[in-house]
Amino acid sequence: MADTILKSPGAIAIHGGGVLAVEIVTADGQTPTLPWVDIGTIATFSHKDDTTVKKEPDETGNIAAVNLDVRDVIETGTIMESNATLINFLKDSTRDVFFRAYKYLGIVNGKKQEAWFPLCKFVPKIDLTSGTKRIPFEIHFLPVSAATTFATAPASAYAAPPVIAAGSYYALTET
Repeated sequence: MADTILKSPGAIAIHGGGVLAVEIVTADGQTPTLPWVDIGTIATFSHKDDTTVKKEPDETGNIAAVNLDVRDVIETGTIMESNATLINFLKDSTRDVFFRAYKYLGIVNGKKQEAWFPLCKFVPKIDLTSGTKRIPFEIHFLPVSAATTFATAPASAYAAPPVIAAGSYYALTET
């Protein structure tokens, strides 16, 4: 059987950070309350979808079972823009608010790859270090309790928003 999924020179993302847009939603992630806000171009980012493991030994002390435990989906990075409007939005409008997010990931295998996150929270972080003027961001993604449909997409989106299944943290699309 040929391995066409895992080995592909075209699967290497050509450009870095992409674009990030958010929309305020209710705590269940179902009802948007404001239009999409274009956060801007991302200089660098790290997306981690990590799960801790709980090992259960048997009576001899050997590992008898490995169970998946806590899943943590988080994205950190820096934003290229640093205008006052964006800084004020990030420092004042992201506290204790739930968002849905859209991230353009760039071109992979000749297709535009996008990530859709139905429910997340920002951790406000402002660092205006001289010389760089890059605003850091940290976003924690949460699972939705019910299937979620995005009523609208941000202006920068290429694909139609997917339906996010109940219990999911995000979905990826390619067009």
